[in-house]
Amino acid sequence: MKQIFIAASCVLVFAGCSPSNSPSPAEESQNVSHVNQEKAGGKGLGVVVSFYPLAYMAERVGGDAVRVTNIVGASDPHDYTLSPRDIQTFQDADVVLLQGAELEPWGDDIVQQLSDQGTVTIATENIALIEVDDDHGDADKHGDEHEGEDEHGHGAFDPHTWLDPVLAQGMVSSVQSALIAADPENADLYTANATALTTEFAELDSAYTQALQNCARRDVIFSHDAFGYLAKRYNFTAHAIAGISSQDEPSAKTLATLKEEAAEGITHILAEETSVNRFAQTLSDEAGLAMLPISALASPDEDGGDFIERSRDNLVQIQTALNCTL
Repeated sequence: MKQIFIAASCVLVFAGCSPSNSPSPAEESQNVSHVNQEKAGGKGLGVVVSFYPLAYMAERVGGDAVRVTNIVGASDPHDYTLSPRDIQTFQDADVVLLQGAELEPWGDDIVQQLSDQGTVTIATENIALIEVDDDHGDADKHGDEHEGEDEHGHGAFDPHTWLDPVLAQGMVSSVQSALIAADPENADLYTANATALTTEFAELDSAYTQALQNCARRDVIFSHDAFGYLAKRYNFTAHAIAGISSQDEPSAKTLATLKEEAAEGITHILAEETSVNRFAQTLSDEAGLAMLPISALASPDEDGGDFIERSRDNLVQIQTALNCTL
């Protein structure tokens, strides 16, 4: 079968951003085949993905014709360091799906190493990406905020397209095209499954549009800058404590600015379960803001929750924070 690789052009290195996310030898076996494990040794198109949303889409589009490996598991792809075993897993795959948009610190390296094994396709090439002006970090660490990269090496574009139900449909189309190119015999299956999933994302878009139409507020604070596409799509303002990576820490200036903005009518912080939570809690206490949980949907749910179901859970929280009525 023909091997296909989906990635974006990134200025990134194999070393990654955070050594703490590099798997130990004991963990390596758990960082391979996080999805579709029952097919790990079976037949079918071998699909290796860089994180959970692509794993979900590949499973839904590919169905029983694919066996999917999520290379980072529950780790943050922003800061994951590839192991030698991970690299071998990429080399052995029939299809490799990377988010692109400068999400993976090792994206360019994987594309370069595997360039002679197939055609490189950019998943986000048809998506208008939001340019990042990341001024959340300390100036001593981040340097010139207009250069587009902070000390973690994050790129100049927001990669969180999967949170927007409309842009997610474009991602599904990319997955569909990659699977068909590698396995044309199952084109009808992939097309039917992609159509069904696209319909679900369209229905999710309709639910967001209706639920967020009539809101008393249009501003909310998020724990990290992952919801920009969603805010742009549904006409609200997403203030963020941390930057594009959930591991970024805000500067004192950012927290002071958020406190001032909260005084103008913001009532809620929507917080993920990350290290930034301590800053969210401090801001909540000092500004008198309520906190509600939300997910950036970048990792699988420990309780096995479905991606679209969790997207609907997020909608309920945003609806509450903006005081929306149907």
